[in-house]
Amino acid sequence: MIEANEKTDELVDAFVLYINRSGLEPKFPDEVLIELRKGDADYGMVHWEIRTASPNPSLEGLLQKLPQAWPKAFRSILDRYRFCNFEIGPVMFFANTGHDVSIWITA
Repeated sequence: MIEANEKTDELVDAFVLYINRSGLEPKFPDEVLIELRKGDADYGMVHWEIRTASPNPSLEGLLQKLPQAWPKAFRSILDRYRFCNFEIGPVMFFANTGHDVSIWITA
C-alpha cells in the first residue's frame, strides 16, 4: 500500500512541476497569499506558483464527514500543496491555501 501511495505522490509531484514550469496566469495581489508569490508581473499583477506545504490537518475532519474516500491523487495534491484557483484545460482547481477563507474578506 505504501508503494502505491508513493507512486501517486510522484505522479502528483510531476504534475505540479509541469504546471509550475508552464506558468500560471498572473493574478491581482489580493488574490495571492505572499507565500505563493514569485514575482511581479505587468499591470499590478503578481506571478505565483504551486508550493509544497505540510499536511493539511483541516482535511481530516472533512474526510470523516464524506460518504466515500477521495481518489489518492486528489488527496495527495490537497494534502501536500498550496495554490490559488487555476484552470488547466476544462478542469478548474479551487484554491487550497491552507488558510481560512475569511482572510480574503476586507472591510
